[in-house]
Amino acid sequence: MKQVSILITLASIIFSCTDAQQDYVVIRGTIDVEKEVDSLRIFSREAGYQKVIKLDDQGTFQDTLVIQNNLNLCNMSLYGAKWSKPIFLKHNYDLKISIQQVDSMKYNHTITGKGAEINNYHKEKWELLLKYYKNKRKPMLDGDRESYLESVNIFKNHQMSLLDSSNINDKAFLEFETKNILYTALNDLVAFNRYRDNDAIPLDDNQANMLANFKGDNEYYYFNSASYSSLTLKCLVKKLASREKENQLSPKFVDSLLNSSKFKTHRDYLIRNNYRKLLHPNDERIEEYYNILMKHVVGEKIKNNIQTYYSLSESLSKGIPSPKFENYENYAGGTTSLDDFKGKYVYIDIWATWCGPCKREIPFLKEVEGKYHGKNIEFVSISIDKPKKYEAWKQMVVDEKLGGTQLIADKDYNSDFIKNYKIVGIPRFILIDPEGKIVNSDAPRPSDPKLVELFDSLLI
Repeated sequence: MKQVSILITLASIIFSCTDAQQDYVVIRGTIDVEKEVDSLRIFSREAGYQKVIKLDDQGTFQDTLVIQNNLNLCNMSLYGAKWSKPIFLKHNYDLKISIQQVDSMKYNHTITGKGAEINNYHKEKWELLLKYYKNKRKPMLDGDRESYLESVNIFKNHQMSLLDSSNINDKAFLEFETKNILYTALNDLVAFNRYRDNDAIPLDDNQANMLANFKGDNEYYYFNSASYSSLTLKCLVKKLASREKENQLSPKFVDSLLNSSKFKTHRDYLIRNNYRKLLHPNDERIEEYYNILMKHVVGEKIKNNIQTYYSLSESLSKGIPSPKFENYENYAGGTTSLDDFKGKYVYIDIWATWCGPCKREIPFLKEVEGKYHGKNIEFVSISIDKPKKYEAWKQMVVDEKLGGTQLIADKDYNSDFIKNYKIVGIPRFILIDPEGKIVNSDAPRPSDPKLVELFDSLLI
């Protein structure tokens, strides 16, 4: 009797271990491609997760992955090949992956085993996604809001149909994915409306309610929904842009906004796209902005860029002698140097024929030029077009009837004058005084009423 009891206990232990939930994912498979690929990379940029799985000589692999809290959806890619697909990971999954090369540019992959249902859903959804964004791009660029809205709704319905036919039994996933599909549609509408203030697509009641109650602080959705993450960032960017438009941007607000962002990737995004604007050489708050940015930034590369930019800003402060350009080709003939304008204010427009925002400033620039014609100021436009665009530059001067002094830089973006002013985006406007000293290294655009205010304050 004692022996039977021991056997029963032993059996129960064995079966309980077999049924127990594993706190890891088993992932195995084979990779058969022409290129030299030595590993499979599993990663999530949002969650900061990465696992590199080495292949053996036969292209097979096997490993166990411990996934951090609130993370399921990752990407998998091959080192040495341009291939990346989504993979859904969950503890207790046992996935077998086969990746084969179909031709020089195409790969095929299959996923079987425990957890395959959700992964195959994501595989099909990915193919839908590629077609959708390809079809959606043109109406967004053209501003055709009816076609854009139609594509958004078609994609939403296709995703819902795909989810309904997937035979997935995971209730938590079904609930999440249903809401994720709604976030995708909302995010795409917000993206369109962000650039179409006067022709925005109205949100329906459900979408308006979702946006009104959107907080952007759900870590699970942030890690596993690209649309939720993108929408969170758009809301932060809108807050920043709104304050800037109202001239209410301040170190206190920037610090508060970065504090409100729960996710480091978003903080770094905001910092990366705005540190040049905040660290303006003419802003007396530059040191305060610098300290705030350094407090919040995470990425080492961005941190180094901020430090470098801040240290160089001193060389572009008001009253510092301006960097010079020499012997730039003049459309009117001959060459022109900055020193040729000594004794006058110089308003410089850095532009290119391919730059849309630059061309939008042309009518405003003509208006300002007319207003100050005959005054103690020269208007100088410097094109940074590459040599292959030389004829396009000359033609645009004629077609647009550009006034002032029209020059073309000697080495496009790589010209010393451009690099010395740390110009990384155009249009860029610079104001220099009659002594050749900087008045404003990032002056207001012609479309900005502040430009005329600045000119008048200098009694130009």
